[in-house]
Amino acid sequence: MQMSNLFLFNLSRNHNEDLKTCLELMNNSDSLLLLENGVFWTEKGAMTDDIHKQILHKNLTVFALDEDVQARGITPINAVSVNLIDYSGFVTVVEEHRQTITY
Repeated sequence: MQMSNLFLFNLSRNHNEDLKTCLELMNNSDSLLLLENGVFWTEKGAMTDDIHKQILHKNLTVFALDEDVQARGITPINAVSVNLIDYSGFVTVVEEHRQTITY
């Protein structure tokens, strides 16, 4: 079984086209980790319908670094299921993927 890739995305909601491009580069069953300012994508209404559909169509797993969510005072509410992980979970997620790509 081939392991999937993990894409790290740390850009804020002002970078809608960057997130779209990142998602276009991802293969089915890859994972996306939102960290730093990227966690703002977990806010209600942050993801447009086309971004949401792309995540669902490719069956992507979406993670967000909980420490960054808390540091920014965000309550993650999104139509896409976002798995909050701590730093220990971050290490585990990196180890579970074939390669990590920072976008």
